[in-house]
Amino acid sequence: MAPSTAPYSTPWIPAPYGRACLGCSRAKCKCFYRSKGGRCERCCRLEIACEPAAGVRKSRTNAIRSAPSADARLERRLDGLVSLIQSQGANTPAATPETNNSPSVESNGQIPFDPPPEYSTPASPASAYQPDVAIDSTDATVELLRPVDPESSDTASLILGDMSIHGLTDRVAEEQLNTFRRSFLPNCPLFHLPPSLSAREFRQQKPFTWFVTMTLSAKQISQQFVMEDTIWRIISKRIVCEHLANLDLLIGLICFASWSHGFKKDKPFMTMLTQMAVSLAFELGLHKPSTNGAQRCKFWRHVPEQQQARRERTLEERRTILALFHLSSSTWTAYRKTEPMRWTAYMQECLQILSEQAESHLDAILVAEIKCQLIFHQAEPFATVQLSLDGTQQVPSTTLITALLRQLGEIRDALPDNIKSERTIQLYLCYAELSLKKHLIGEPKTSTQSIPENFQRLQNLDSALGSAERWLELLFDMPLSDLAGVNVEFCTQFLHCLAILFKLTIHKEPGWDMEEVRKRIDVMSVFDRSCEVLGEVPMAMGIVDAPGPRMGLLFRTTGVLRAVKTLFMAEMHGRLPQNVPQEQAAGDLDGGMDQGLDFSDELFQGLYEEPWLVDLFDSTWQGDFAQLVATEETSLLSTVKEDRNDVAKIIAVNFAMLMAGMNDAATGALIPYIQPSYNVGLLPVAILYLMSFSGWFLAAFTNVHIASRLGMGGTLVIGASIQFIAYALTFWKPPFLVFGSSFFFSGLCVAYLDAPVNTYVAHMRNSHRCLGVLHAAYGLGALLSPIAATMFATKTPYWHFFYLLMLLLTVGNIAWLSWSFRDGLFKSSDDADAEGAGDQLKAAFSQKSVWMISLFFFLYVGAEVTAGVRHSPPNIAGYVASGFWGGIMIGRILLADITHKIGGRRMVFIYILIGLGLQLVFWFVPDVAVDAIAISLLGFIIAPFFPVGVSVLTNILPRELHVAAIGFTATVGQAGSAAFPFLTGAIASKAGVAVLQPIMVTLLVGMFLCWGLIPRAKRN
Repeated sequence: MAPSTAPYSTPWIPAPYGRACLGCSRAKCKCFYRSKGGRCERCCRLEIACEPAAGVRKSRTNAIRSAPSADARLERRLDGLVSLIQSQGANTPAATPETNNSPSVESNGQIPFDPPPEYSTPASPASAYQPDVAIDSTDATVELLRPVDPESSDTASLILGDMSIHGLTDRVAEEQLNTFRRSFLPNCPLFHLPPSLSAREFRQQKPFTWFVTMTLSAKQISQQFVMEDTIWRIISKRIVCEHLANLDLLIGLICFASWSHGFKKDKPFMTMLTQMAVSLAFELGLHKPSTNGAQRCKFWRHVPEQQQARRERTLEERRTILALFHLSSSTWTAYRKTEPMRWTAYMQECLQILSEQAESHLDAILVAEIKCQLIFHQAEPFATVQLSLDGTQQVPSTTLITALLRQLGEIRDALPDNIKSERTIQLYLCYAELSLKKHLIGEPKTSTQSIPENFQRLQNLDSALGSAERWLELLFDMPLSDLAGVNVEFCTQFLHCLAILFKLTIHKEPGWDMEEVRKRIDVMSVFDRSCEVLGEVPMAMGIVDAPGPRMGLLFRTTGVLRAVKTLFMAEMHGRLPQNVPQEQAAGDLDGGMDQGLDFSDELFQGLYEEPWLVDLFDSTWQGDFAQLVATEETSLLSTVKEDRNDVAKIIAVNFAMLMAGMNDAATGALIPYIQPSYNVGLLPVAILYLMSFSGWFLAAFTNVHIASRLGMGGTLVIGASIQFIAYALTFWKPPFLVFGSSFFFSGLCVAYLDAPVNTYVAHMRNSHRCLGVLHAAYGLGALLSPIAATMFATKTPYWHFFYLLMLLLTVGNIAWLSWSFRDGLFKSSDDADAEGAGDQLKAAFSQKSVWMISLFFFLYVGAEVTAGVRHSPPNIAGYVASGFWGGIMIGRILLADITHKIGGRRMVFIYILIGLGLQLVFWFVPDVAVDAIAISLLGFIIAPFFPVGVSVLTNILPRELHVAAIGFTATVGQAGSAAFPFLTGAIASKAGVAVLQPIMVTLLVGMFLCWGLIPRAKRN
């Protein structure tokens, strides 16, 4: 019956005090009557009977005596509220078909928003979506709660409808459920799965959790990815958009997050899922106990008598909130983005009840793991506020770590024998012990420690190493079936163990034998064995990878481990003990390095998302690696570490190499014009190369001293300034004696430029490409220089004005270097003294590999520059030389990746053989066009030699010798550019230019032999 809408002309009159009708009195609202009598305004509006008050007003004394209790008053008020809502619901007109099919227009003319069809749900009674009202008489509060009897059957039917596109037979579902019981659940016992429960029954009871378990245990990786999309649709549609919440959705969400690493694409999403699960648990009220003394009634329903607000928590609910805490703790350990849930007294109660009423041995394992988490998280402050005054993270004291280790031992002793023998709990206890002991392996706070303190520190280091050994032994003893179901936390523990073992392997401290650590447990051998074991798991379990570019977890993990192993090896080169021969150690390490790995930005971004790798460089670890990163910026190697992403410096060093290439290649093109201008023969011209060689020779012994005092920026600016002096003595065509002496300065300056920039680029990411680009800049300069020199010599009578152009370019080079390296320019570090630089130089000279690579560079650069001096007509000699340098420039860019992937050692041999063939063509085919093509191809083929040599040198030598060794070998190599043209010119002045080809062939053969003598990598 619709309410009457007839207007009333008679005004309403308020009822006298105490004379309100029964309905208005109960509703505690003002009662208005018409002067002609009849129903009051409220009863008329609601179309209900207007009954007068039951009695008359009594005296205040009697009223006070008969005043109802607080519960009675709340009940009366609630009855009035329920009556009002019931009357409004009963009088609401039913929607017509036209109303359901066409959108209604609001008063402002806008059409209300309707959800899209894909997010619509089947219609259900309105009462199913209305909250309950809980009234706590103790606190006098009213709270809206979810219904006591939620629409679980409706939610289950919705989830089953979402999963219906995946047709799993009962036999397949039963097999996959058994796989989950055997391989997955023991590693992370998040919920109870009775042995007698069939897959069909599990599907009916908890459809979403059942579907997640089927996804995780599927044998086809492609099928896992398809089912993963359905899981995301259920999460986004049912949980996020439709706000559905029940225990099945929560357990399935926890389960999916715990094994989320198997579905990670570019970025991990475990943190997001964990926070969503926490919100779902709070929505269900599982994070706190039931409220005592609260009464509940329901909107839209008539409740004859009040019900208790909440029944007692079930064991499954208590287990679920504990599993959620376990998940939040694991998420913090893995990704360090959100803190674990706050541990409360209610969670402690749930832990105690689950321990006493465990339904299986997995409940006892879950309890023990949570106790371990509570212990080792006390040593790892969650929030960033746990910092000292200088901004570094506070390290827990030794006393705290000792007390926590004692508590951990008490937990181990209290476990029953059947639980203590479980491999899962053994691994967890061992990792908890290792996570506590890792705080004891930092650098000593003082350099002068007493003998007992030093002995105690060595005991702590050995204890941490023993824990890592035991954890890895337990790992490799696991059956392959158990390894197929490892969760995110297990993977995090494995990687943390490797990181700690790596720290112990490179740790330097008096009394700590790194070589003994390597013999006891070699971290590189652990990588190799892990890759072998992971490769066997798919075959043993019958797991098939997806055909597309997206790979399954077991198939892509081996590649990640090989990449991390290569990064560890690159760092370990400089951490070997002094009693190990460098060549032998380098061979052992290089043998396991994967030269074919592509360290792309995607790989480094993925590794950056894993905090276990970032932890290697945190402030709490004060080992040599952290000290190296924190060294003064003026240290040459430190500058590389700090500024490798500085674009201005990268441009500056490449332009400096371009200037070096222009300086080296111009002389050969100008020789036909220098001789008649000064009226000299080939021997005086060869003396020019000798003067340049003397400058290189001086730089070979002074480079490391200048670099240690002035830093990289200062060394480069000094070199460019000396280059300015050389061109200032040359551009005005001085006497031949002055002109020849300028070549000493030009050789000295290029040596001071060449060595620092090679050291800088050799330590950059993707150094094989960066070195190729750097030396391509050298080739570009050598390409442009002969062309420019030839143009000056042929188009103008002033060939020496070419050096005026070089003088102007040098001014720009000095200005750019000074600006880009302005921070710490000409500033030396405190420990950079002459004695330290001399020790580095002596140590570099003691290495056989340094002399072999130096000899190789000496022959290569000599052949490189000698090949640019050709017996061609003067008007085209510069262009033929430019073709040679152009081939070098292109080859250093195009052949960098090919050489790196196939292997630098193998490819250098191949390149030398091809170069010998091209040199023979050039020798025996007396045709200018053929010679020009052959010499260009020769430059293209031999282009990667110098970058590959620098890369091999940095892989062989310890890191602290890189500055001295690269500077010395580069200097000796560039000295060949002066020595061999001098020798060639001296011999050619007596025997003719025909000796050029035999000399080139001899140089290539000598390079082949020297490269074979360089220490080669040995397989472990």
